[in-house]
Amino acid sequence: LEPLVISGHDNDTNQRRRRRRVHLVMGQLKGKKQLKWVLEKATEMGVNEITMVNTEFSMSSTAASGNTGWDYDKHKAHVVEAAEQCERLDLPLLSQEPLSWQDLLKRMSLQQSDPEGSAVTNYWLICRERSEFSPPILSALQAMEEETESTIENNNKQVVHILIGPEGGWSNTELQTFSNMMEEQEQSDTKGCNRLQFVALGPLVLRAETAAMMAVAAVQMHQDAQ
Repeated sequence: LEPLVISGHDNDTNQRRRRRRVHLVMGQLKGKKQLKWVLEKATEMGVNEITMVNTEFSMSSTAASGNTGWDYDKHKAHVVEAAEQCERLDLPLLSQEPLSWQDLLKRMSLQQSDPEGSAVTNYWLICRERSEFSPPILSALQAMEEETESTIENNNKQVVHILIGPEGGWSNTELQTFSNMMEEQEQSDTKGCNRLQFVALGPLVLRAETAAMMAVAAVQMHQDAQ
């Protein structure tokens, strides 16, 4: 299909979305219906990549049930159907299988580049419930936008990674690991490439799938409003 030619504010919005990708990273959900719903809605909302991660709480649920709940072909079919429904011309990248916790940490630590070899600035927004020390996600996004305008070339590629825990959230060990990475980042020469931050989604405890869609909506709507 030929891409739609548009102009004005909508064209500016599309250019920003091409320049700034959105990656949803979630602790693996144990409910098949919830997982399908997340895949469908994330696709409809323009997420560019979806990755499920084996976290401490998701692994304990998997061990108890004996079912990983991950069927790549079936999940990709859900994504394709959602893309067709919303008239999206591309598909989000979907992980072949859930990422291990250690592999996620490695990815968060590495300097990444796009297919053309250009450096990419990665913003890792780790959603944390009921944390008085974590800024609201919209405040974090606004600070990110201001920093981008003052320190990064406008044509620089950026990825906003939204990290959502599974049912039960992040474990204390995982939260401490994230905190340690942030402390190390402050003294690292690669700080400009990977930036980690805790963010809050409000005072209520949300279901994992609800939190994911709230965070994605915040990122996309903030981006469209700029």
